[in-house]
Amino acid sequence: MPTTIPTARNRAMSIVQRLAVAFTVLAACGGGGESAPDKKRDSSALPMVVSEDGFSFANFSSASTTELLDASDLIEIFGDGVCASGSGDTCKPTTEAAAWAQMVNDSRAFGHCEGMAVVSSDRFSRSILPKTATLANEGDVTHAIIRAFASQFFPSVIDATRDLRDKSLDDKISLIEDSLAGGSLEYSIGIYSGGGGHTVLPWSVEWSADSTALIHVYDSNWPGTDQIGR
Repeated sequence: MPTTIPTARNRAMSIVQRLAVAFTVLAACGGGGESAPDKKRDSSALPMVVSEDGFSFANFSSASTTELLDASDLIEIFGDGVCASGSGDTCKPTTEAAAWAQMVNDSRAFGHCEGMAVVSSDRFSRSILPKTATLANEGDVTHAIIRAFASQFFPSVIDATRDLRDKSLDDKISLIEDSLAGGSLEYSIGIYSGGGGHTVLPWSVEWSADSTALIHVYDSNWPGTDQIGR
């Protein structure tokens, strides 16, 4: 499906530059945290329709699919330099590339939320048809999700996430607002706990009368529904 999902290597490289806003806690996930500033802001939103622009299937584990990050995916992301011998379908990855792919595949055990957020964001931002909700979790679609999932292990993404994690809650919300005001889905939200993490895609920040920020997100754990965090 080359016309419906990003496959060009330069496109894959641009996807992995996406930053992650690291919210350590959100009320919707149980817990307290910093309160929003005591001031009223204008709401910011993009015309994303979760039931159309998100995947219709739920976040899935690696055990629920036979697809793996393989040599063709490594070439898509890094180029032919990952091949110790051969190229294309005959590529035999270098030891280092094969070990990286194995690490990614091991990390997919509990889900692909990062990949689903990145691919749905990219397809929405580029107005790619058909709508994301019509795509099945198979073949090229699944591989696109896996490649996007792998992007979180790039040093540039790790460094950006680490830097953003230390920002105040107000600064994180402002970054999302600025992105939405500029017409782009530039940030994902990482939710972390002692048991692991989860990624959601914010597409609207709505301020209530009591100056509480209501962040509407696409959450791959709940396909087709508008989820809201405070």
